[in-house]
Amino acid sequence: MTDEKLRFVFEYERDEQTMRELCASFGISQETGYVTLHLIAQTESTHFCK
Repeated sequence: MTDEKLRFVFEYERDEQTMRELCASFGISQETGYVTLHLIAQTESTHFCK
């Protein structure tokens, strides 16, 4: 996972901005933001299952 994706997730978890504001601050679309969170959640759940 890239540092930028980790930073995005960290900022999302802080819950200080709306998803729209957060995605705008990272220069990505909301769709990309939600896809990123979904992919990271899938990755984490597969690590816990092993």
